[in-house]
Amino acid sequence: SFRGNALITGADTDTVKVTGHRSIRSLDQNGADNANRVAPFEIAGDANDVTIRNNQERVSGGNVRLTADMEIVVPKGAVIEAHGRYGDFDITDVNGNVEIISDNAGVRLQNLGGDARLDLRRSDVIRASGVKGALDVKGTGSDIDLSGIQGAVTINGTYSGVIQFRALEKPMRYKGPQTELSFEKLPGQVRFALGDFTGSGIVGPTTLSTRSKDIQLSDFTNSLEISLQRGDIELRPMRVPMSRIDVTTRSGDIELAIPQNAKFDLNASTARGDVTNDYGSPLRTENENRGAAIKGSTGAGPALNIRTERGQVVVRKASSDDKPMSSQDTQTQVPVPAGGLKKIEQ
Repeated sequence: SFRGNALITGADTDTVKVTGHRSIRSLDQNGADNANRVAPFEIAGDANDVTIRNNQERVSGGNVRLTADMEIVVPKGAVIEAHGRYGDFDITDVNGNVEIISDNAGVRLQNLGGDARLDLRRSDVIRASGVKGALDVKGTGSDIDLSGIQGAVTINGTYSGVIQFRALEKPMRYKGPQTELSFEKLPGQVRFALGDFTGSGIVGPTTLSTRSKDIQLSDFTNSLEISLQRGDIELRPMRVPMSRIDVTTRSGDIELAIPQNAKFDLNASTARGDVTNDYGSPLRTENENRGAAIKGSTGAGPALNIRTERGQVVVRKASSDDKPMSSQDTQTQVPVPAGGLKKIEQ
């Protein structure tokens, strides 16, 4: 299990080159010398498979701590498999698949030609851009920032920081203890944190289930389904023809801006609160016990079902002033495939 930071870069080479710095902390010189002896740095393998080991697991006892920061240059076609205990991984310009398993690591991936799989018990940041394959993330952490991912994205875990997505070309599935999100494509961007969720340019079908957030969505296409426990919801579809919308919140206000010339069948209601019909005819307002509803149809169009248990509902026509909502700014083993490791430099 590797402890330390690793910078791994793909290059037009047929060799693996490792450079870096090793640090041993001990109460005395004898303890440091013994740790260096029992846990030697090792590189082993052949033209098809290279393993880099720090053997840090051989150092026992809390009085000695061994870390190593490494810079590793590999052939661009390399497949990377890294196991770590503590430390960051930065991987760039590698065309093979990447797998990282760590107890605690920040991960930054850039310009990858294959799939990437991350299993991190803890992480302060996960950042990936320019990944041609699929991306699978599992674990617990803080921030996630993904952009330019060409394959499917799957995220399972607990992440408490800022989550940002941009330019995702395939389906995305996010599942956490408080928020679940799925959509088919993202030419635009999505950002969510502890109390807010903002998105634009989402291609659905889109489903979002969360406990407590204020939600703002604009310029989305295909069907939309939102289930919210507490928070306000603002929707600006911006395009015609519209698609089906099913939105509910137990406590919060809802505002819907309907594009000009859209065809739809609307049922927007509040169980306890007021409604405002700024759209006008042919929509009508009805009182319902302690609440009210806005209902009506403009022709053969999709159902728009909007409901809050406690809060206000506003329905209006979209205007030229409505713009897309923008997000706020947010033992190491390396088996290398056949194709050319002729020597190893250290």
